[in-house]
Amino acid sequence: MLEVYLLDHSLKYFNDPLAFNLKLKSWIDITNPSKEDLRKIIDHFDIPNNFIDSLSLKGSRPKIERINDHTMLIMYDASNDSLSEVVFLFGKNFIVSIHKNKISSFEKLKSDKSKIEELLKSGPDFVLHELVEDNVEGYFSILESFESELDSLEDSALRNPVPAVLERLFKIKRKLLKFRKVIYPQREAINNLSLSMYKNLSKESIFLFKDIYDDMLIITDLVEDLRETISSILEVHLSVTSNRLNEIMKVLTIISTIFIPLTLIASIYGMNFKFMPELEWKYGYHWALGVMGLVFIFMLIYLKRKKWI
Repeated sequence: MLEVYLLDHSLKYFNDPLAFNLKLKSWIDITNPSKEDLRKIIDHFDIPNNFIDSLSLKGSRPKIERINDHTMLIMYDASNDSLSEVVFLFGKNFIVSIHKNKISSFEKLKSDKSKIEELLKSGPDFVLHELVEDNVEGYFSILESFESELDSLEDSALRNPVPAVLERLFKIKRKLLKFRKVIYPQREAINNLSLSMYKNLSKESIFLFKDIYDDMLIITDLVEDLRETISSILEVHLSVTSNRLNEIMKVLTIISTIFIPLTLIASIYGMNFKFMPELEWKYGYHWALGVMGLVFIFMLIYLKRKKWI
């Protein structure tokens, strides 16, 4: 789906690709682009054919790159709890955003036509800033939800370290690993924007991108902190599980220690020898039970004094 927001005295909306006008400030947003949509972008903005793969949302690494007089920025959106590639192509009077699925922050901006008009009046680079800033804010929301869940998992690891806790920890760890792979190159791309290394950015927007770069530094630290938190929770989980296992083994060992001598006595009198005086004794059964009872009491006292129970 291709949507064009064109500033011609007032904001105009088209879903017709022929509405492109390089002389007028515009924002072209493309959702789930077809080959035909990409071909129109390439032809209209004079993009070399070797860049078609980068525009085709094939999982490229986050980066920023010059294309003739234009600039291409590849980022990943995290607003829907999963990473989604977004390609920005911007020049003097236009910005193109290309993405596979609808993005909540983009849809929110589209619903506010007056804001789009205001941003385009300032320049397409301010539209770029708005979209990138919302993109970065999405990371904060996701990481805060991870932080809250990890607090809950930490309590569970201490109180009830079941396998489900480990399963969830590893799921979050895998997500953070994916985030980490895109955050570092994405941070560098935004840093390049904030260093005035590319055309078509005003001094005002460059200053704003410096704020976004600072946010990316915070996000990077948050990701590393969360990874350390996961490692700590895993250690706690393993430690508590090990301690519980040791307690179980201790109980089983105490039970075995107490019953070994009792088993020995029972085994002796369980032998079927013909000449065993106690077998014919009137009080032999009661005597054997009494000895077993005394041994049982003795073992309890002994283990208690040794502070094993």
